[in-house]
Amino acid sequence: MKKKEPIKIRFRNLKNGNKSIFLDTYYNKQRSHESLGLYIVPEITEEDKKHNEITLQAAMKIQSERIISLIQGKAHIKDNKLSEILLTEWLQIYREKQEKKGIKDIGQIANLIDVVTEFDPKVRLCDIDKNFCYKFLEYIQYSYISKKGKTKQKKGEHLKAVSAKNYERVMIGALNCAVRAEYIEKNPFMHITKEERIKVPESTRVYLTEEEFTKMKNADWTNPIAKNIFVFCCYSGMRISDIRNLIWNNIIRDGYLVRIEKQIKKTRKTTSIPLCSAAINLLPHKGSKKGCDKVFPDISSSALNNNIQKVAKQVGIDKVVGIHTARHTFATLLLTKDANINTIKELMGHSDIKTTMIYAKVIDKTKQKAVDLLDSI
Repeated sequence: MKKKEPIKIRFRNLKNGNKSIFLDTYYNKQRSHESLGLYIVPEITEEDKKHNEITLQAAMKIQSERIISLIQGKAHIKDNKLSEILLTEWLQIYREKQEKKGIKDIGQIANLIDVVTEFDPKVRLCDIDKNFCYKFLEYIQYSYISKKGKTKQKKGEHLKAVSAKNYERVMIGALNCAVRAEYIEKNPFMHITKEERIKVPESTRVYLTEEEFTKMKNADWTNPIAKNIFVFCCYSGMRISDIRNLIWNNIIRDGYLVRIEKQIKKTRKTTSIPLCSAAINLLPHKGSKKGCDKVFPDISSSALNNNIQKVAKQVGIDKVVGIHTARHTFATLLLTKDANINTIKELMGHSDIKTTMIYAKVIDKTKQKAVDLLDSI
């Protein structure tokens, strides 16, 4: 008679149509359940089928490891075997975990899977050591060639430092998650010193001074839609991606006060952005539009940026000005008006105060240049 397995794979139906995978353990007349954080999705496309195959393989490997650990534990044998799941498989699992949490790195994790597939598609989690980390960092800095649509570089270019740093960051996050899930014991990147990691040049922020912003605002624009959106972003600090997704239901009026409440596309966090009177006056008339209708008319990024740069030159601003300059302008103008840095962090939707502090450094440099003018007296 065949002996029953002490640990079985079970499924639990979820309301969204997915199936949660868990392990059902029955040993020494005791039963326990362990959720694996893995999910089977409805097989609508070939990609869904491939996803389910990889997920089931991962679940079966975990099941095998748990059975071995159970047996070895009974014999008082310490289990030092690390997970043999492929790194690409784990990254896919990690991507799904992050997506369910609403984390913003989903696209970057997908890109990292492509990078690892080219670098070493057969590497397993248990193969990753300090030497692998060094080789991986060297590869993404000097060998990997950018693919069209995968990064901000043009096709055929090596990664810029900021993109390579993002891959390093996502890889470290994925391995930390593997440690928490007990797939591996330690994250080998923790043995790589700060000096040995990828260096990113200090970020520069192109912004408009108060005088330059006034010139742009008062200039004659050939495209009034471009002007409205640019000036509104300078007053609100919103990204163009969020402007494009802004609907009338996001505009909340409370007496004379108006604020925007919406989920920020980049961070996926719901935030509340109060509007000043100047920004409120730039909102188009709602008229008969419904709550689900867009607030601002559509305009392509190329048309928008071309108009912005054209007007900048027209008023004598010798800077490369684009729509994202408006967001930088919002932050720096608030700092010049002595606004609290933590308040600016919340208004900008930054998750880390360090990002906001970059603008403070920009203002400090500007102040230093102003003081240095006294040396000529």
